[in-house]
Amino acid sequence: MHEIEGLIEDSVHLVANSNFTATNKRDFLYNLYDFQCRFDTGYTHFRLIDTLLELKFTYRVPLEEHPDYEKHTDYFQSLDVKKTYWLPSEIGKEHDSVYAREEKGVIFLYADAGTTFWRRLCEKNVLPEKESTAPSTFKVSCLIWKLLAEAKRQNSKPLLQDWYALLVNLVGYDLGPKEGFPDAFLEFIEQKEVNEIRRIGKNSELFSNPDVNNDWGQLATPVLSEIAEEEHRTERLFCIKWLLDFETDEQTLRRAYTEAVRPDPLRNQKLQLVPEAVEWHLGAKTWKLVWNESYEYGHKWLYYHQFRGETGIALDTDLHVYLLLEANTEDLKILYPKIGVQMGKLNRWQGRTAVHKPECVHFFETLTSVMPEKENDTNKSLGYFGGWKLNLKNSEKTLKKHIDNFFECFKKHGHKLLAEFEKPLFNNFEMSLQEALAYREDMQYTHRFFLNEIEVYLVYAIHEWELNNVERAKELAREAMKRVENKKHPVKEAWMATAQSVLNDCPVLNELLSFDRSYFDQK
Repeated sequence: MHEIEGLIEDSVHLVANSNFTATNKRDFLYNLYDFQCRFDTGYTHFRLIDTLLELKFTYRVPLEEHPDYEKHTDYFQSLDVKKTYWLPSEIGKEHDSVYAREEKGVIFLYADAGTTFWRRLCEKNVLPEKESTAPSTFKVSCLIWKLLAEAKRQNSKPLLQDWYALLVNLVGYDLGPKEGFPDAFLEFIEQKEVNEIRRIGKNSELFSNPDVNNDWGQLATPVLSEIAEEEHRTERLFCIKWLLDFETDEQTLRRAYTEAVRPDPLRNQKLQLVPEAVEWHLGAKTWKLVWNESYEYGHKWLYYHQFRGETGIALDTDLHVYLLLEANTEDLKILYPKIGVQMGKLNRWQGRTAVHKPECVHFFETLTSVMPEKENDTNKSLGYFGGWKLNLKNSEKTLKKHIDNFFECFKKHGHKLLAEFEKPLFNNFEMSLQEALAYREDMQYTHRFFLNEIEVYLVYAIHEWELNNVERAKELAREAMKRVENKKHPVKEAWMATAQSVLNDCPVLNELLSFDRSYFDQK
């Protein structure tokens, strides 16, 4: 994130030019770089290394001053810093490192105050005793407040706008209660640092000059009207209104908030529009309601359609199709539909027939994944994350329009998903593995049966065993065990048990395939 790197660099210059004490300047630098580490940024110290050294935040010592140098001389003398920039702060403990750089044939180490390597240098008396006090940490809310106040004093309008824009764009996401920004609006407007920040913003005429405004990543100039149109969380929206709407007084905003969070007496009646739409568009006899429940943010319905498997006898070729409708009415305010299947062969391996529960559905997919990109972009009924708008504050007419739009799209494009689900489950091992790895890497896909490489190894192991390719089956099982051995996953034991069952010539597929795939994320 180059915009964050640039913001921190400019802020270092701001601190260097301030009237803060030497100790306070070092504290600010420590907190600035700690904040930078939250983002995908590089090691940017050498953009202004002289300033960092001068302010006693960064220290530069010869390689020979490494506390482990004498015990591991051969290791240090064999280093090629053109290939290895980061060295262990303590040999044998790779989790912490120090930056190494060769300068005119001499290798120097660069360490920041407060780091493990800096503490080790202090313990060996390499650094002066007066510099051995660790920097103080600030909450991010305090850091931003103090930086804005200093930017105001130095008349740095760009920094004022950048930090204020960053706060607005990240509050409720990367900036929450731990950083000093309450999620709840009524707590947010009582927070001291928030109100000091707002006071500075109000008195600085922020975002009034088009030449200073920008659309650069996290520093993009926030536009309240655009945020109000897109933001689905009431608490966050009103927090942002407090930060950006300087014309509306506090009491007026409080009254608007109270009205916005007031329970809708017609809530349950409006929710009933969803099952009514299923019956109207799909037919109650064709799609049967087999499960439903209320939860914290709304309601869920699971509908079942026996797409293939009418004989009454469980067969490997059976395909049981499901439509899961999740009405998230409190948070995202969307109807989130997913189409899923249970497959006869996998059910047999799991020792069961079709079970009408979401957690027993083998594969789920969103309808938007097979809709044309242009249609996804232009459909005004679409909300967040592949869902359809469902704000119960809207009229029944508006709600029905969005719900009906989903079923129109379902009837138009649902067959594409069914066609995907009808494809052979076991087509090509290498292709399935590459697809699972691609899903893991970039999350961009049309449809994948298996979202995880371990799944691929295990199900193909059982498949090969049933084809009497026993050695191949056991090879895949052993590879699965090898890959999962050092992983920490809630289903690790199930993975290992499935692999072992193949090695024992009695394959049993444990509960590996589920609609909730969050624990399969390998990143």
